Amino acid sequence: LNYPVSATIGLALSVWCAVLLSGRQKSSAVLIPALALGTPLLFVLAGSHAFTFALLVLTVSHREWKKALPAAVIGIGLTLLAGRLYNLNLIQTLIWPVPNEYVVPPLSCLTVVPLLSVLSLLLGKRLSALACSVTACILLIPMFFLIRNERLESSIRLGTTAYRQEWDKVRKLSETVDSRSPYSTYYRNLCYAREGRLADELFRHPQELGDGLFLSIKRGSSYLASFFFIDGLLEMGDVSQATDAALLGQTVMPSRFSTRMLRSLSEIAVVTGDYDVARKYLDILSGTPMHRRWARELRCRVDSDSIPEKYLIWRSRTAPADRTVGQGDWRASLKSIADLNPMNRTAVDYLLCSMLLDKRGNSFEGYYERYWLDRLDRYHEVPAVYQQALLVNAYSDDSFREIVSKYHIADRLAQRYLRFRDALERSNGNLKALEEYNDTYWYYIISTSIVDNTEQ
Repeated sequence: LNYPVSATIGLALSVWCAVLLSGRQKSSAVLIPALALGTPLLFVLAGSHAFTFALLVLTVSHREWKKALPAAVIGIGLTLLAGRLYNLNLIQTLIWPVPNEYVVPPLSCLTVVPLLSVLSLLLGKRLSALACSVTACILLIPMFFLIRNERLESSIRLGTTAYRQEWDKVRKLSETVDSRSPYSTYYRNLCYAREGRLADELFRHPQELGDGLFLSIKRGSSYLASFFFIDGLLEMGDVSQATDAALLGQTVMPSRFSTRMLRSLSEIAVVTGDYDVARKYLDILSGTPMHRRWARELRCRVDSDSIPEKYLIWRSRTAPADRTVGQGDWRASLKSIADLNPMNRTAVDYLLCSMLLDKRGNSFEGYYERYWLDRLDRYHEVPAVYQQALLVNAYSDDSFREIVSKYHIADRLAQRYLRFRDALERSNGNLKALEEYNDTYWYYIISTSIVDNTEQ
């Protein structure tokens, strides 16, 4: 994603400089000084492909290698010194202007380009232009398999489809068995949360304990997590941490500028009603080729006070007052939002579902009584998985009847739980005998192991 166009331009410039230098004048009086002084100068103009230039000129002047080799060593040494003056380490100098800490091809693929250029030069002396081109293409075929990253491609496909608001496609992509993206579970849960079915679908699909509901944004994590997590945070109503993720995504980009993050920041400003801030971002985006039309349309909607419905929905989920929570503490943030805006079912569902995934039964029961019992259950049907989790706390027949009565457990679920308990006793630890219950929270409890399962 972050392989710059300037690197390709630098390669073309370096190769053509070598061609022009060696094509008409092969005298060592010209080649040797050009090799010693032209290499560091070309580094300033074309980046690390100055090394490609040095190798090509050295190859052309191989008959006078005793003179050319010291000149090449001097030129490469001056180039490495120039890299240090630009505050680049050795690896950064060898691949500049490619940023080695971002999503780029493997270092081995980047460093092999100069070698392939020299090989093409050697082949060109002995083969026709067509044969040389065909041979070079054949040699490049293994490179495609080496560079290909299926997990990254799946992640970009998911994130881009969500960015286009094509949520039906996002759900289909995230549900495919062969999806290799680490964000598949996150986006699948987000799609169901948008439909109000997060809890209903939670245990009908495999879950990632780490990033199934929330994405990890910390030092060393991919900035794609910041990009993608904004989608979920806005659905939850957490505009504060959505802003934080957008600013982080903006600052960690190689150019410190991302129109995608500016678009997210402008949407957040519209949600919070900071229209002056939104106009500033939209004015910037109106000058970009990819966002010009979108920015101008939203600016007109803001000026005419006809805000699109999705922003009004997100606004209705935000907290009406400010509270301080720790950065990255998603549960504390959701709890604060749910306390201040108890009708925000999305935030409540994310909070309760995170308790279920971590098997924190006591915390779940407390939050359920706080947000669902005689509150949300007046307007929405209680998800079956919540009722299943409440039944787990029954330790006797009396407590079972008390839970059924207190939480208004559906009779069919109560009877199914009794059948599950009987089947569990007969299974003797054989999970295959309980497969008919694999879509329930009861099956999840006995089949999933969590290392740190402390109550909070």
